[in-house]
Amino acid sequence: MKKSVIANQRGFTLIEILLYMALSTILVVLIGGIGANVFSGFVKVKAAEELRYNTQFVTEKIRGLVSQAESISVPVAGESSSMLTLRVNDVSKDPTVIDVNDGRVTVREGEGELQYISGTDIDVFGVEFSNVTYDEGIGSLRVILQMGLRNPEDRTVYFASSTIYTTINLQYP
Repeated sequence: MKKSVIANQRGFTLIEILLYMALSTILVVLIGGIGANVFSGFVKVKAAEELRYNTQFVTEKIRGLVSQAESISVPVAGESSSMLTLRVNDVSKDPTVIDVNDGRVTVREGEGELQYISGTDIDVFGVEFSNVTYDEGIGSLRVILQMGLRNPEDRTVYFASSTIYTTINLQYP
């Protein structure tokens, strides 16, 4: 005679296993979503920081070059231009030209090599130099600089842009 041993067996039923799998899947999806949001936030902060650093560096570099200049050749007083030509006392650096080439801010001092002063991950959308010098006074220059993070794949996570407005005076005689 056979006795039934099924009543004493312990284990999980099919419904219990399916319930545990469903709960585990929900937890994995939630944790993955939170991780993706944290990573996305990190990328956005890094992009904004890279742009802020580059705009600050370019602005300070232009400020330093202008403040050491003797005069502004281009643009002439009362005019605006996308290129800036400065006259400086050092013959080897005269003239100093600041311009935008291939979406990057460049400086050429005298006959020297072209130097890029904005990063490779940054696009310069526009730059405007306005010579606001009046009545034989100290040379003054208003600068509008529009920069953005280079985003070749058009991913919104990497989008960041900035416009800087500043006024710089030449050195006092």
